Amino acid sequence: MFFSKFLKNIKKKNGLNHKGQIIIRRRGGGHKRLLRFVDFSRNYLKIKNFSCYKILNIEYDPIRSSNISLICTNTNNLFYIITPENHKINQIVYSNDPKNISIGSDIQLKYIPIGSQIYNIELLPNTIGKLSRSAGAFSILLKKNTNFSLIKLNSGQHYILSNNCWATIGQVSNMNKRFIKKFKAGQNRWLGKRPSVRGVAMNPIDHPHGGGEGKTSGGRPSVSLWGKLTKGKKTVKKKNKFIKL
Repeated sequence: MFFSKFLKNIKKKNGLNHKGQIIIRRRGGGHKRLLRFVDFSRNYLKIKNFSCYKILNIEYDPIRSSNISLICTNTNNLFYIITPENHKINQIVYSNDPKNISIGSDIQLKYIPIGSQIYNIELLPNTIGKLSRSAGAFSILLKKNTNFSLIKLNSGQHYILSNNCWATIGQVSNMNKRFIKKFKAGQNRWLGKRPSVRGVAMNPIDHPHGGGEGKTSGGRPSVSLWGKLTKGKKTVKKKNKFIKL
């Protein structure tokens, strides 16, 4: 089920800058895709105080890893939202209703029970959900007081957010996406991923590991094309964050 007002053709950049120069390697090509407008904030539902809505269809989105649901409100307004796990067509989901809290309910953190799984979490009140939006992602609500809530992301990072921030209860759908295997190289090309050539297979002018008679390990620690170390260094700094209001 497709509606033109929800779709937009996006211009591909393919790792190029405004001058057409490659700034990100190993990107390019890819299948043509249309952008679906997903309502991450559900602002219309909050303003109009709709307490429930119906899932008309669950669809594949070529741009994001999770599935999306087409929902219908009491006044026959249509929106796309991120589909929670184990939701089906014609299921009723509540929004902004503290008396009906279930999987898929969109509500403020102050009404959510401690220990619940949540996703599509706002960093600041009345903005849009930015945390835990990919396939199978969820965060856990650990603690609450009168003003703030402590949540834990899948990465182990902790956030302290206002109780007035909105979140959706449950887990994002399509949790088995990471187990899907690709059966040919063309599937990566459809996704806009170009081949990655090993440094030891290049000439010495092209890479620090290149050259040599026959196969060789390069004679030095693994480095990038620009000579920087690629192994043995931490790539992520986990810092607990407190969002200032």
